[in-house]
Amino acid sequence: MINSVYAHVTPLKDFDWSVYENGFNGSNLVENKSIKTKKGDKIYCHEKYATSVYKKLNGDKNSENVEIKDFSLNGASKVVAMEILNNDEMLVSTAGGNATVVNLNKENKFFELYGGDKNSFIHWINNPDTNKQFIDMDLMVKVNKNGKGSMIDGHTYKLYKEYQEQIEKPTKAYYGKVNACHRGGFTLELQGVRAFMPYSLSGIERDTDPETIVGTTLEVMIDSYSKKSGFIVSRKKYLRFILPAQLAKLDTTNPWNGTITGVGAKDSPYGGKKYFGIFIEIEADGNKYTGLMHKTLMSDKTYADFKALETQVGSPISVWIHEVAGDRIVFSDIEPENREEISKIREAQEEEEKKKLELKYNKEHGIHKVSEEKLDQLVNHFNG
Repeated sequence: MINSVYAHVTPLKDFDWSVYENGFNGSNLVENKSIKTKKGDKIYCHEKYATSVYKKLNGDKNSENVEIKDFSLNGASKVVAMEILNNDEMLVSTAGGNATVVNLNKENKFFELYGGDKNSFIHWINNPDTNKQFIDMDLMVKVNKNGKGSMIDGHTYKLYKEYQEQIEKPTKAYYGKVNACHRGGFTLELQGVRAFMPYSLSGIERDTDPETIVGTTLEVMIDSYSKKSGFIVSRKKYLRFILPAQLAKLDTTNPWNGTITGVGAKDSPYGGKKYFGIFIEIEADGNKYTGLMHKTLMSDKTYADFKALETQVGSPISVWIHEVAGDRIVFSDIEPENREEISKIREAQEEEEKKKLELKYNKEHGIHKVSEEKLDQLVNHFNG
């Protein structure tokens, strides 16, 4: 029995009392902040008709004709409030004045987007400060056929709408994780949405081994949409539209804290792979930029590890921006004052190694190469 001044009140049968944990006890009213009210007014009703009734009470003659189209199976609604009901459910209020219950056990993918799990998410929502941070992200919720709300479906819906707009008016770039390479290109994941990048839009060198790109994160832009492949993204578009202006602002005089993200390789004309450099990522003003450090611009230690195939992906490395050429960054970990001298030594080392590989290859394949001097003598003899 409820011991309060409201104990004699008979609860409405069609009222949604699930808003109140363990039922309404006469004092645990939850304000519906999703409804815009006059100063001093507070609404505690979370039913669909709440907005319409409030407008009617304030003299809005058209209030009876107000139809809330906040939820549809094809759309989603902006989230304005979130409250944990129990360990498995969360109440979500929307900008249209509606409320829906989200099954937290089906939101693992949504939690992963923010680097957490169900338990950490519950902790965040129960904390007023982090709760507000989530609300300020303009999250969306989508009500599915079962009548339950879905945060991950709302997230996907929001991204689909945004990506569709980017096809017509490209203004943004996105970080895409390359998951795999196929015959026609790469599959990526952009904020939980699967996308495809054809080789023709990847911006990588034609003779680069595609497998070296798998696992890396690339900045891409939305290019188009295909029913078969989903959203088509383009690295080339990003390189053409956004990157040059951003790169021009980067500091080229001081060293950067970078991270090794991969090793560049391509097929060698002498068989096997030819490793030409290291991919490095730096971060500036919240943006990440990936560039290449060619083997001729490596310090002694980095070069030795590179030649021994002992370069560790994920390792930190201090680098300078050697050059910005349009949409490309060239890195070096050699001090600027010694770079030219050491770079010439590297070029000589690489040229010597190339000659040895060529001689070995020619010997193994029975190829007899005539020197340039001997060729000139033969030409002069026959022209004599």
